[in-house]
Amino acid sequence: CKKNMFTLEGAITQHSLNAGNENYSENITDAFVNELVSAGYIKDPIKCPFGGTYKLETKSMNNIKERTVRCSIHGTRHEP
Repeated sequence: CKKNMFTLEGAITQHSLNAGNENYSENITDAFVNELVSAGYIKDPIKCPFGGTYKLETKSMNNIKERTVRCSIHGTRHEP
């Protein structure tokens, strides 16, 4: 799951840079994941192997947005 979160964070960052989009929904839906697949940011749809759901947390500091994926079961990739 932690590897999946890392991959999603990278894909969302690349999507943001290429699309010029800074506004993302907190909910990471299947449709959005499929959009990332279709656009080539990830190879296959990503899901928590234990059935958790992913949400996107965004923090802004000095006009820079930091996005972190949080799993409803495992927390973030930064948590033990």
